[in-house]
Formats: sequence, C-alpha cells, structure tokens
Amino acid sequence: MKISNARIKAWRQCKCLHYYRYIMNLEKRRPPKPLIMGKIIHSLKEAIIEGIPLRKALEPYKEEYGKMFIEEREEYGDIIKDAYEIMLNYKRYYSEDNLKYLEIDGSKSEHNFKLSLTPELEVEIVVDAIAEDEEGRRWLTETKSFKRLPQEEVRLTDLQTTLYWEMLRREGMRLDGVMWDYIRSKPPQIPEETKKGELSRRKIDTLYEVYLAEIEERGLNPEDYQEILEDLKGREDTFFRRIYLPPSERLVGPLIKDFIESGYEIYYLGDSKIRTPSWNCPRCAFYQLCQAELQDLDVDYILKKEYKERRGKNDKEKEEEVGDLE
Repeated sequence: MKISNARIKAWRQCKCLHYYRYIMNLEKRRPPKPLIMGKIIHSLKEAIIEGIPLRKALEPYKEEYGKMFIEEREEYGDIIKDAYEIMLNYKRYYSEDNLKYLEIDGSKSEHNFKLSLTPELEVEIVVDAIAEDEEGRRWLTETKSFKRLPQEEVRLTDLQTTLYWEMLRREGMRLDGVMWDYIRSKPPQIPEETKKGELSRRKIDTLYEVYLAEIEERGLNPEDYQEILEDLKGREDTFFRRIYLPPSERLVGPLIKDFIESGYEIYYLGDSKIRTPSWNCPRCAFYQLCQAELQDLDVDYILKKEYKERRGKNDKEKEEEVGDLE
C-alpha cells in the first residue's frame, strides 16, 4: 500500500477526515485563501530555482483566477498580485545567496521519491529541493509559507521534514541537514499618500525596497524619508528567513517507528470512520459534510455543492491541504 506523510497526518488527526479525503477521495470546491496562496508561492519558488520568469509561472493561475465568480474574487482579493510582489521581493533578497540546487531527472525542484519501508508499505514523498552551499554542504530544502514567521517550536514539531531527511539518508543520499525556507504570505504594505501629495510617515509593515520604490514612482525625494528608510533596513527577516539545522538524531528513530505503525493501522483499518471531535473541527475542510451527517441533513446536496473528486493531486498538494492554515 502507498502512503504519504499527509495521509498519516490525516489519519492521526481524525479517522473521519481520512475517510472523506482518501476513501471517498474528496476535496473542497473552493479552498481557503491561505492554501491557494501557499500553492502559488511554492510554484513561484520553483520557478526561481528553475530560472523561469515569475510572470510566466503565474500564467496558469491567472487563467484559473479569471474563471472565478465575482464574489470569489472579492473573497480572495488580488491574490495573484500579492503572490507576485512577495516572491519578487524574495528573489531580490536572496539574489546573491550562491546556493546551487541539485538536479535530479532533469529538474532542480519538486523531487518525487518512492521508498519501501516494509514489504507492505511504500511511502511517497515530494521534496521541494536539495540545495548545496558554498562549502559543499547539502540541505534538504523545505519551503513553508505563513501569515507570521514561526518560532522555534514549529521546527521542533515539523515531523514531515525530519522524516523525509532520514528516509532519504537511509536510501544513501548525502544530506547534511535541513534548510527551512520561511516565506511570509502577507505582502509588504504600500505607504499611503497624504493630502499634501507626500507619503505617510507612520510605521507600516513593509520592506525598504517597497517603500523606496513608492518614493521613486511618485517622483519624491528619498532624502525627505531617510529616517523611515533607515528604520526599514535589515527588516527583511520579518518577511523571509532561512534556518539551517541538522535534525535531531535521537528523534528520527522513534519517528520512523511511529510512522510505520500508523501505516499499518491504515493498512488494516483504513476504512474506519471514527470521528475525533476537537476545537479544530470548524477549520477542517470536511466540517460541513461531517455536521450534515451527524444532524441527518441533506448530505447529497452538501456533497454536490461544496465538494468534488480529487484528481491528479501530488503529495505536496495533499500536505498543504492538511496543513495549518496559518
């Protein structure tokens, strides 16, 4: 049986969630904005690695976004423009990082691996990229997007990346550690124009380059805004941050063991539909369907209106769907 970290995660979270997603093979017709933004950011990061212009990488999303109803576009906002601005600044910030990305089967990003854990279980994983620094060290790269950049405890509980690192090492791949590439999914703010035609000098959540570009676009004098510009210098790490660490050797053994045990649970009990109610239920993609079944409502109507069959979903997309929306 083929399993993935996303499927294991869904199984542990709630057997009913697992049933809807992997037995009924369902997904939401209208995914939440953070999931769409995360998907676009991942695609643009891959474009940067592969040397593809950002605007070209955005074309499929422009077409998809254009098909949305007016109320949907109002809900999501100008998500294409926001993603472009975020990744344009990301590309500018890391323009001299000197990282080289390992090419596998003709691609430098999104590598798919199938690894045999046991005679019964095969795990499918998707790795964002494998980066090599100037000293020749290789880093399993994991791109994560958040509204707010995470603290250390998030890395300590990032079991997916630790598992991938250990699984690939067991297959003989040389890896020195993990590079968590955090990208903030909130675009830098644009300073407002005052009634005098100047830019507001109040503090905003933005970047030096963004504020300076707005000054130049309006034909203003940068010297008049030196205090604000100086304050913004060095604040890039509030939007972009890379953390290089080797995963804990003590952690990987028990994690692999737990992963295999959960895999066997799915192997033998995968059609279970036991619910695990929690405070997180309203955020679940299948909350409406679950509540309709519990309250004996028109389940067929909910299925038709809110859900569709999943098709062609790779492991990365599954992981984003199950992951934290923040």
